[in-house]
Formats: sequence, structure tokens, C-alpha cells
Amino acid sequence: MHAGTHIPTNHLQVACRTRQTLNNILEVLYRLSPELDLFSRWRRLFPDKNFKELATSIQLVYVELVRFCVAAVKHMKRNYLC
Repeated sequence: MHAGTHIPTNHLQVACRTRQTLNNILEVLYRLSPELDLFSRWRRLFPDKNFKELATSIQLVYVELVRFCVAAVKHMKRNYLC
């Protein structure tokens, strides 16, 4: 950016909101990743077991993760300068 270039306040506000939203999304994904890893470890530890509840739980978590990612993308497209 050149010296003396003025950035409108509303652009700065949008940039700050966008950054905060992205940080929140990353925080959610960061908190979910150890939980997803636990499912993978459990499956490796007991490969011969058929844990229907575990398989269902894994499926539900991944479905919710995908829904969250889709909602985040829609939110970003609708509310920011993407």
C-alpha cells in the first residue's frame, strides 16, 4: 500500500470481523481434531471388534464437521468481502 493511502473504516471493520471469524473457525477445528484422532486410535486398537456405537459416533461427528464447514463457508460468502 502506498503512503497516504486511506482505507475506509468499514473495510477495516469487515477485515477485523473476518479475521475473528476465521480464528473462531480454526479454534473449533483445532478442538475437534484430538477427538477425531481418538476415534481413529480406538479403531486401530480394536480392529477386530465391531463397535456399532463407535462407528455411529464417528459418522455423526464427521457429518457435523462437514455441516460446520459448509455453514462457515456460506457465512463467509454472505457476510464478508470474499
